[in-house]
Order: sequence, then C-alpha cells, then structure tokens
Amino acid sequence: MNKLTKVISIVAVMALTACGGGGGGGSSTGGTYFTHEQLANEFVRRMNIDQGYDLELVKDNTLQYDYIVVYDWDLDSYDAYYIGAYNPGENLWNYLYDYEYDFYYDLIPIGFNEYEDPFTGIVFEKTAQTPKDALTIAALEETLLTKKAAQTLNAQFGMSQERSLEVAELAVIWQKAPKDRMTDADHDEFATNVLGHSITEYKAAVEAQMAGDASELNKLIEDTAAVNGLSPEKANQIVNSVFGVELN
Repeated sequence: MNKLTKVISIVAVMALTACGGGGGGGSSTGGTYFTHEQLANEFVRRMNIDQGYDLELVKDNTLQYDYIVVYDWDLDSYDAYYIGAYNPGENLWNYLYDYEYDFYYDLIPIGFNEYEDPFTGIVFEKTAQTPKDALTIAALEETLLTKKAAQTLNAQFGMSQERSLEVAELAVIWQKAPKDRMTDADHDEFATNVLGHSITEYKAAVEAQMAGDASELNKLIEDTAAVNGLSPEKANQIVNSVFGVELN
C-alpha cells in the first residue's frame, strides 16, 4: 500500500551557540565541496524553501562542532541544528526526522552572542537529554511541522485553515506510524480520512476507468473535493498526482 505514502506526502507536504570556536566540517556532494559556512547557509535556505520555515542564520560557528544557531521568525525562538550529517540536495523531511534528538529549541540569549539551553542551564554544550526533555522537544517539533504543512495546504490547494490543520495532523501521525506493523485496513483508514475514500476504492475506480467506465472515479473525486472543501479541479490534481489519471 505504498500509494498512501504518496497521498500523504503529496497532500500534506505540498505539506549553536556561544561565540568562538566549534565551527564544523564541510561536506562534499556531487563533486562539489561545501565549507561549513556554505553548508550552513544552504541548510537554512533549503529549510525555508522546501519546508516552509522562516529561519535566519545567526551563528554558523559555535562551541559545538557542526552546529548552527538560527532564529525562527514564526515561533520567535532561537534554535540549534546539527548539520554534520546533512548533504545538500537530500530529503530534508527525512533528515529532520532522523536527527530530531540532536536539535535544541528555545535557546535563551544571554549576551555576548551566546545562547543558553533552557533544559540543561548551560551555554550550549552537548549533554544527555532526559526523557522529559526529549518529549518536550519532540512535541515542539511536531507542532511546528503540523503548522508548516497546514500553511502549505491552505496556500497551494485552497483548503480552509481548519481542514488544512486536520490533514496536516494526519500527515504527521502518518510519518511517525510504524509502517511495518500497519495492515491494509490501517492504510485504507488513513486514506479515507484524507480523501474521503479508501485506496482500495480508488484502485477499483481507476481500473474501471481504464476499462472505459469513468463514472465511479468521477464520483470519488467529487467526494474528495467535498470532504476537503475543494473544487473538483483541485481534487483531481491530487488524484492525478497519485494515480496518474484525469477526471473525464
């Protein structure tokens, strides 16, 4: 049921600190070498373009090796991102997910161009996180991802703010769900929540259209439009992206 992965990705992803010292290594990709400073600027640029963030790089050299500090204009917060494993051009959503426990949020400016981690009370220094800290950081990241996905849905497809948020929340849940333990029924349930109908129903309608009868597919697309408050044309864009079919 890898079709649902495409549904969620298309619908929802359409949704350190202290002065001196740490700096970081560079990166080589596609035959092009990036210095740490170039990598920092590219990471922030792609975060803003690909993920819809509004970040400003405030420190590319920190006491902690391969970390940068950014200011998030949406959340009014200083955050620290580890970029030591980032390769320009890779999927940023996957990178953020894989390294979520290496990021620090809501740093406190303490003067002298230094930023303090509120959980440890020190000027950013890598320490083991407590389970409570990890949960707090994960919850903040999930809220931010949901907000960004909802904004994209609202802007690109014209979904209402309420429906955009509902679909974005489903997308974040889907991203975190253990795929190897999900049944076909689980996949169908997620698809129904987003499209109004299951993948199984859509597959049958697509097969019927290929055999010359598009009536059921047209009906499903109209239902998808109604569920999401979209025009049939917008709903058809989603379905066409997933199944490669057009509304007749």
